[in-house]
Amino acid sequence: MIIYKVENDVEKFSIALPMNDSIWEANTLVFNGSSKKGSWKDIDFFLQDKRLEIPNCIYIAPGAIAFDEAAADSLIDILEMSGELLPVTIDGKAYFLHNITEVVGALDEEKTSWDIIDGVKIDILKYCFLPNRLSESSLFKIPNLNSIDIFAYSHGKDLSDEFVFRYNQANLKGLKFIQVFSA
Repeated sequence: MIIYKVENDVEKFSIALPMNDSIWEANTLVFNGSSKKGSWKDIDFFLQDKRLEIPNCIYIAPGAIAFDEAAADSLIDILEMSGELLPVTIDGKAYFLHNITEVVGALDEEKTSWDIIDGVKIDILKYCFLPNRLSESSLFKIPNLNSIDIFAYSHGKDLSDEFVFRYNQANLKGLKFIQVFSA
């Protein structure tokens, strides 16, 4: 089993920012594993750097990625299994923000290496997971450190159920996968 940290490739692809900066003050763009479906309203965003390539998967806020229609269609079962799709508009085009609500307590806290300052765990230096605690969804968050980081696992059994495989198979752009654990 391999576990990847899913990150936006912001060096190659543009990110999106909200048209209205006050949205940050309302905590609307805090994605910590809680559902937002009941209160969500479409938000307008703009691409920050139009010189960069526009990806299928766009960074919106920590812990949140927006997928264009083609990307969402190719990954719909995995996205729906791991969270909810919320409408957003980026430069006038419809996207689907994926709010991951699949939060799994699979981190082995004793074997994980932490960056600790004044007795407070502030970051993870080396991940160690308990594979038997992972759920059926190959895309998930952990409750540690505000549930912001996004993870995907590959177990090599049924590739069609694996986010990383399907993302690569569909030739999507915008994300990078950093291996953080293997067992």
